[in-house]
Amino acid sequence: MTMARGPDEEALIVRALRHVSDAGFPIVACDGGSRAEFVEDLRALPRTTLLLSPARGLIAQITHAVATAVDRGATRIFYTEPDKDVFLEQHATRFLEAARQNADAVCVAARTASALATFPSIQQFTERTINTLISDVVGVSGDYSYGPMLLPPQAAKYALQAPEHIGWGWRHFVLARAHRAGIPVALQTGEYECPPAQRQDTGTERIHRLRQLAQNVEGLLAGLTFVD
Repeated sequence: MTMARGPDEEALIVRALRHVSDAGFPIVACDGGSRAEFVEDLRALPRTTLLLSPARGLIAQITHAVATAVDRGATRIFYTEPDKDVFLEQHATRFLEAARQNADAVCVAARTASALATFPSIQQFTERTINTLISDVVGVSGDYSYGPMLLPPQAAKYALQAPEHIGWGWRHFVLARAHRAGIPVALQTGEYECPPAQRQDTGTERIHRLRQLAQNVEGLLAGLTFVD
């Protein structure tokens, strides 16, 4: 998903998508309200389909992008947020090569303990909390909150069932649903450190991370209790 709120975010998103495009992958992204000129710039990137969100909110962006990729016959969907330009430049190829050994699994990019320690303290607290909860569900301890993951088709379809109110918790919703369905969840661990520009532990950051923790817990609960 994309939504640039200023020039710095525009530059970051373009760098991230160019890494994916240059690697030869088709991109399906859904924009949540960037300025029109920037949207057209993204549409001009090779192998890129840039959609406009049909409604407000993160879930609408995620489901619109995933549904489009599924409809186009994607055999696996590589999900990432647009601020992961360092991961996409330095680690994505290795992650995807390792993920090929788990073709039927949801493969999650997981940070080492030392990499997680480079993130703001409130982010470390909230993400360690949800990581502990999801680790207990899946049965494998580790980091489930960094972001990028590779989804087989059935797990991708679970994303389309994510309740609107869970926001960022859609990932943990999918992980819980996948585990309940017997789809393996595999961690691909690496030194995915926090970019220096994102290490500030501000009041705004604390509110965002606490809200995100609430959404992640809601997503996990929704995944554990979902009835088809």
